[in-house]
Amino acid sequence: AVCCYPCRAFFRRGVSQPFRCVSGLGMCRVDNITRGNCKKCRFERCLGVGMKPELVNNRVKRKEREKIMLTKDYGEKEQEILKGDDKTEESILTTEDITKQMKDSKHGTNHLPNKILCAINNQPLQHTAQNDSFTAKVAKKIENQDLPDYNEKEGTNRVSVIKRNLADKNDDFQIDIESLVDTCFTEELGNIKPNSLPFKKRRTAHQFEFVTLAITKNQNLNVHFTLEEEFRLHDLIVRRDHLDEERLNYILNKGPMIVNSIWEQTALAIKKKEKITASEQHSDFSQECSRDLASSTYKDIFNEFRSLDSKIAQSCVYYSFPAAACLKMAMLDATKHIGLRNQTLFMGYSGQKYKELWDLYFPNMEHHQGIEMEDFAMFISPWARTLDDELFFRNTCTEVAQVLGSDLKLCVVYHTLLISSQPGNSPLVQNTSLRQLQMDLSLLLYRYLTTKHERDEAAKQAHSLIGMLDSLHRSGDIVMNRRIKMLPEEA
Repeated sequence: AVCCYPCRAFFRRGVSQPFRCVSGLGMCRVDNITRGNCKKCRFERCLGVGMKPELVNNRVKRKEREKIMLTKDYGEKEQEILKGDDKTEESILTTEDITKQMKDSKHGTNHLPNKILCAINNQPLQHTAQNDSFTAKVAKKIENQDLPDYNEKEGTNRVSVIKRNLADKNDDFQIDIESLVDTCFTEELGNIKPNSLPFKKRRTAHQFEFVTLAITKNQNLNVHFTLEEEFRLHDLIVRRDHLDEERLNYILNKGPMIVNSIWEQTALAIKKKEKITASEQHSDFSQECSRDLASSTYKDIFNEFRSLDSKIAQSCVYYSFPAAACLKMAMLDATKHIGLRNQTLFMGYSGQKYKELWDLYFPNMEHHQGIEMEDFAMFISPWARTLDDELFFRNTCTEVAQVLGSDLKLCVVYHTLLISSQPGNSPLVQNTSLRQLQMDLSLLLYRYLTTKHERDEAAKQAHSLIGMLDSLHRSGDIVMNRRIKMLPEEA
């Protein structure tokens, strides 16, 4: 497969390691920026373009097999060469042979035997003046390389060689590339003593420590949270606040008396430290208006949903709205300590209409303690059909509140992810475009968490939040369909 060097190195390291998708969907985006986020999806991408695990280190294994075969047949080939057989097959000239002959030359022999140097390419051995001159040149060249004594090392008496053709086609000979590499290292590094091991075996040696570290260091690219991603989070916050402002204007246009009644009863209950109570008629009206407006305008307000078909986007928001209402209850629990005014701003109530209602019904209450789920009368037990439903709803809100905390950016991106997800009864559960959007938002969620925690902890929290999506959808179903309705007050 055609790939870049980092992905090639990642695949070679990853064939023996188990990976887990950070989003749990197995559909994370893998490109030159995000490839370091999810190892599982990156490995699957490598497999998808044609990389094969069984071929990793295949060249090294093939070289080892060739080495064994050469060692096995070396004795027979050497005897055939020394006898001068005209049918000699191609043989291997090793550094051990050269070193041995050079030692002999110091005791009276001025050149290497023609039988060893010329027995290549199925050529007969001829003792000519030209061959003697060529042999002397090669011996002098090798002597200047200061080759190590391989007889003193175990397991290194065979090294790979290649053939090189000189300008004269008749002068074919073999050069030990690894010896030349030793020479290059010696010239470049100066006083550092070269290693006597073959170059390919030096990853476990430490004579060249900086080279060894550069080869063996496990580099895991961790791209920091980009300016574009940071801007995207701020953009989500602004668009959410705009949607809440549009929602309030829509409800005011359809039922101004109901809106003012809800705000007045809420302010009075908070001042008296009583349970916040609203009639079923007012609550249903407010929820239906909010759900209809969000379903019809979400695609136009949020850029993430503009690639979806209009009907798909509208159905997506409609089915996810109950879960989003439960998420707001969890956000109230997580921000009750920051004060009532800051809590309302955190929830997105920051427009001009909200400011007017606040000044009208909550004067001088900026530092009042925030509210939580327990402050609403509708959640006084028994409020659901079964006690298990009540406990499940309560536990889900508590767990989500603990993970989200009072982090506005985290809450907003998670709220958008929740809207894009679907409950089990939705016909859009397997929609491809929605799943792609969920993967993109899940990755943004994880990327933001990496700015606050280590990567392992960020992945753990991302998995927890993504796993709670189904619980929030079930909690939404409990509130919408399994709640005990409050009886209207008698006149």
